Amino acid sequence: MLATMTLIHGLADAIDSFTPGQGWGMATLVSLIAGLVMRFWRRARTLTGLSVLGVLTSAIIFRERTAGVYLYGLATFGYVRLATHLTRGRGTPARWNYGVIGLIGLTLVFLTQQVIKEYSSHPIDGMTTLLLILDMLLLLRLLLFVWEFGVGRFDQVTLIEYLAWFGLPFCCLGPFLRYSEFRRQRSWDVDTLPPLDRGWWADAAVHSCMLFAGAAMPLLQARLMEAGLPGRLAVYYGASPWGWYLVAAGYAGLLRLAGALGGVAVPVNYDSPFRSTTIAEFWSRWNMTVTSAFRDMLFFNRWGMAHPNLYLNTVIVFLAVGLWHAVNPYWILWGLLHGLGFCAFILWRKWRGPGARPLPWLIGWGLTYLFVCSCWVVPSQLLKLASRVGGY
Repeated sequence: MLATMTLIHGLADAIDSFTPGQGWGMATLVSLIAGLVMRFWRRARTLTGLSVLGVLTSAIIFRERTAGVYLYGLATFGYVRLATHLTRGRGTPARWNYGVIGLIGLTLVFLTQQVIKEYSSHPIDGMTTLLLILDMLLLLRLLLFVWEFGVGRFDQVTLIEYLAWFGLPFCCLGPFLRYSEFRRQRSWDVDTLPPLDRGWWADAAVHSCMLFAGAAMPLLQARLMEAGLPGRLAVYYGASPWGWYLVAAGYAGLLRLAGALGGVAVPVNYDSPFRSTTIAEFWSRWNMTVTSAFRDMLFFNRWGMAHPNLYLNTVIVFLAVGLWHAVNPYWILWGLLHGLGFCAFILWRKWRGPGARPLPWLIGWGLTYLFVCSCWVVPSQLLKLASRVGGY
């Protein structure tokens, strides 16, 4: 077992060094192995088998962070079980109140940890390291679980079902499979899995090619950056966004295919976002499980008003997405720019009225593409300008 885990670590480290990412190479390789185990060993698809498999795969993916990941996962489960008991027979409003408390609590813990890690001048080690592991990916999984409880997506949750969902390697780094979606699939009740069709193999080939193409982009970027202003523009509006997209979409697609290998339907996370002709279409295609999570949890809230305010809620959603990435000026500006751009799109659509013809495809696509890429470039340029003006 130790030799096998060492081999897996070595292979995954090699993949991660070849392709930029957040441990996606490790998660993808482990997920494919887990999918094979689930496909050919029926017991691995039971709730107990999935729970054990989740612990084993988490130990490989998260390594020394595994204890902290499960600490936060079990604490969140305990809170929801307690809230379920306290609200029994009291209806949805009571559940929602406890859900909001849980959402606020998790968010405050996350933001506090982000500030500590971003601005602390002292090294972080020991028990502090164990507690400061609530990253953006773990946070969103836990927020979705608490939110689904608060809005009544499920009534009861057992520890074994929760652990089976929480430990799924296909979803630990995204795409995000919600607990209610996993529960509806009931993959543990399926005796045999259908054979893999040509579509599975074709998708595997396509997403592998995307991954390799994305991994080659840094080499192209290095050459382009030496070509002066035209080269830098080619990086900012070509090689850089496409490189990140190809890597992220490649990994997300392989994780979804690994889930299908084991009988778990993982949602699609990217759907050709760079062919979008409006900012709304872009965000319906980019990092889709994350976009839908923030939309569901934040956008439709009235924020104390009689009716939801589209413009206020839009800015709040994108600022929240920015802060979810990191608590620093760059991501705050990124969120603000996207929020204002989306508000401008809403105003433009209202001004044109219902039934208006869309812009010609090329114009709509060009404006959307330039805006999205500029939102990655402009914040850093504004911060550089501010530092020069401020003299520091």
